[in-house]
Amino acid sequence: MTDFTQLYAEKKTTAEELAARVGDGWLIGMDAAAAHTPDIMSAIARRATDGALRGVKVQTLLDVYPLEFYADKSLFGKLTGVSWFSSGGARRAINGGYADFIPAYYRDIPGIIRRDYEYDAFCVAVSPMDRHGYFSLATTSSYSCAMMEKAKRIFIEVNDRQPRAVCGTQIHISAVDGLIESNRELPVLPPAKLDEVSIAIGSLIAEQIPDGACIQLGIGAIPDA
Repeated sequence: MTDFTQLYAEKKTTAEELAARVGDGWLIGMDAAAAHTPDIMSAIARRATDGALRGVKVQTLLDVYPLEFYADKSLFGKLTGVSWFSSGGARRAINGGYADFIPAYYRDIPGIIRRDYEYDAFCVAVSPMDRHGYFSLATTSSYSCAMMEKAKRIFIEVNDRQPRAVCGTQIHISAVDGLIESNRELPVLPPAKLDEVSIAIGSLIAEQIPDGACIQLGIGAIPDA
C-alpha cells in the first residue's frame, strides 16, 4: 500500500505561502458555510490590504465566518466577495455596495458553474486524510464537484474538527496543490429570534407533518419555529 504521508508533508505549507501564490484578477471559489477556509482567506486579505493584490474575487455561499471582504469596504476592488446565497455579512456588504451577488436557484448552481466559470483556485475545508490519501469534504459539498472540475488549483484547510462523511465528496492528496492545518472550532449559528408571525407560520406547517416524516429545514425564524 502506498504511504501518502510523504506527499502530504510535501504539500503542507502556511496560509501566508498559499496567499503569496494568488495573483491579480484571480477568481477563487468556495463552497458553503463551514466548508469555507477562513485562515487562507485572511492571509489573502492581508496581502490585498497591503496593496499586493487587485481584482481578486471570491465566490461564497452562506457565509458564517467573519470573512474580511464582507466586513472591510476598503478591500472592494482588491479582494471582492461575490455571494451565491447571503448570510448577514454578505448581505450587509452587498447592500453597502462593496460586494456583489449572483442570482440563481440553488439547484442550478453546479450547472451554471460548469457552463460559465473558470476558477484560478478552489479553496475548501476538509477532514483529516485517511490511509488511502483521501480527504472528506465533511459538512458541505453542494457544488464542490463542479468547482473542482473548473479549478486550476485546489487549496485545502485540514481541520480535525471536521466530521468525515464517507458517502460524500472526497479529494485525493494527489489532486491537492497546497494544504494548511487549521484546527479551529466550527461555526455555530445563534438561535433565531422568533416573532409572532414566524411562530404562527411554523405552527401551521407543523400541523401538516405526519409521524415518521423526513423533512428538510432551512435557516431562520420560521424553520426554528
